[in-house]
Amino acid sequence: MKNQIIVCENHEEIGDVVATIFAETTITKPNCIWGLATGASPIPVYKKLCDFHEAEALDCSQVTTFNLDEYAGRGPGDPDSYYEFMHQHLFDKIPFKRNYLPEAKHSIDLDELNESGIRYDAIIDKVGGIDIMLLGIGTNGHIAFNEPSDVISEGTEGVTLTEQTRNDNALKFYNGDIDAVPKYALSMGMKKIMESNKIVLIANGPNKALAIYNAIYGPITPQCPASLLQLHPNVTFIVDKEAYSLCK
Repeated sequence: MKNQIIVCENHEEIGDVVATIFAETTITKPNCIWGLATGASPIPVYKKLCDFHEAEALDCSQVTTFNLDEYAGRGPGDPDSYYEFMHQHLFDKIPFKRNYLPEAKHSIDLDELNESGIRYDAIIDKVGGIDIMLLGIGTNGHIAFNEPSDVISEGTEGVTLTEQTRNDNALKFYNGDIDAVPKYALSMGMKKIMESNKIVLIANGPNKALAIYNAIYGPITPQCPASLLQLHPNVTFIVDKEAYSLCK
């Protein structure tokens, strides 16, 4: 295993470690490009980054960010959108140079989402690609909304969410109501994610243990999108003891 594994005591320590990595990267390259995830896992990371900013220990004024995904039909003004999530936890607190999020507000058709994804990838390529990417992981090994599949996803595109993913998100954010979770999303593809110079993947809790084992030690297969990270030269897995429990 050529990539680094850091095992933390808890979710909060994960946030501290990851935020420090992002801060150090930014100090080294003030105009760096961040790739960002949503969901429960990165919230402590964003809180710590905001603490750094408040303490004047981190200047993000030259940093550009790109988010991984967005629910279809959701966007600015929708409280369940990842747009609003990012503004609540990070963008309203730290002044970045520019924040890009996948445009899915007016798109519930997969062809429309694909066209939006092509435009999104073109912007990423224009700025020179992503310097450091933050990833979470789904219980089924998905990365962003790249679900288990027979093929490796390429660029940002429209995707159909699995029932497992929708159920996991319903339990976390929708009081268990799976019908409230959209069936489609716009997601950065695995090949585009793998173009990032450095990748940091985080996970906490026992429900992520099997996914982490498969990502680090399992066969490399698009049936577990996270396992493709084994092919990347610069990945750091930062997990708590529960998420790492099957790897001992």
